[in-house]
Amino acid sequence: MKKWLKISLYTLVGAAAVGFVCAFAVPWSHSIIISCVGSSGVKPFVEEYAKTYSKTNNVDINVDAGGSGFGISQIANNFTNIGCASKNPFEAVKDTYRQNWISNKIKTVTIGWEGICIVYIPPKGISNDINLNQVLTLDEDHITDLYRTFSGFKDGLPTEKPHLSLFLNPKYQISENDKVKFEHQEVIPYARSGGSLTSGTAASFFEGSHFNNYSKGLTEAQKTAFVNGNYGKDFRLYDTDEANSRAWSVFNKNNIPGSMVYLSSSFVQKNYDLIKSSNCGILAYNNYEYNVEDINIHYNFFRPLNLMLSINSNIQTQKFIQDVINYSMDIGFTNLGATGISQNQYNSMCIDSNFWVDDVALMNQRGSSWDQDDTIFGAIE
Repeated sequence: MKKWLKISLYTLVGAAAVGFVCAFAVPWSHSIIISCVGSSGVKPFVEEYAKTYSKTNNVDINVDAGGSGFGISQIANNFTNIGCASKNPFEAVKDTYRQNWISNKIKTVTIGWEGICIVYIPPKGISNDINLNQVLTLDEDHITDLYRTFSGFKDGLPTEKPHLSLFLNPKYQISENDKVKFEHQEVIPYARSGGSLTSGTAASFFEGSHFNNYSKGLTEAQKTAFVNGNYGKDFRLYDTDEANSRAWSVFNKNNIPGSMVYLSSSFVQKNYDLIKSSNCGILAYNNYEYNVEDINIHYNFFRPLNLMLSINSNIQTQKFIQDVINYSMDIGFTNLGATGISQNQYNSMCIDSNFWVDDVALMNQRGSSWDQDDTIFGAIE
């Protein structure tokens, strides 16, 4: 073979090999992966912002569900970059992961507030012009009845079987015929089978609820039911899986008048047309009809959307968290069913304007302790 031909062939082969290596080496060398796992309630909010962030920052953000408890355990054991929890993680941390939280210098970051909506199926045969989002309401006078109903224990209820008329809105006028139908319609609760131990939504429904101060009339069995999912058998009650989608699926498939289920406002917002077309209503709160923009103003059922990470995390993870916070404060997540945090709430996660301080340092700064049940990791409302 002529010398010039051999040189040309060697050059082409060498160039091809270099090109092959470069084609794969460039994206690998610049690829940054951030893992984020936990609450299915927080997942859509992180995913929504991650879409834009990934494109402009050459970062791959992998977001997986698994529940708030899973997110807390994963970040506590340093198995993920970011953990997600749709509740205050303090109770779980205090009992199980206290030392991990201290040694790993973990910080809880609240990126928004999500509502808990009570969705119900009305009685058959009521008037077509009834506003199903106004006719029933929840307030401090009836929250204990709601908790008793969802606990499965009749203790303290005015009747053996709770009825929808317990929650009739006195400011909304209906006919006597419609009133009778609500009075005779038994409430059938759909509760999360694992209680607050596995479900962030269940935790926000009871333990993390702003109505919690009005639950003193409950028995210990009723209170415990919301923690471990050991519901009573005094009347018909359905258990559902943790995820809002599965709870809704069972609830909607059964389609039993009088059924009630608690769902996150992000799920309700996303599926609002489906809920309405299924002839379901949403309980008003303190006579205010559901409106996502009023979640942390008029609603007593709302929960934090929390991300958890070590303050020793790599700079890319910290930058992503800071950008999510800025987005929350500037625009918010109302299109997804949540409100953003305020400047004061952001400041509550800082010490002397320093945002990157861990939960234990903030706890000490706030004068809280591991022995206080009301200690908060994340933003102060």
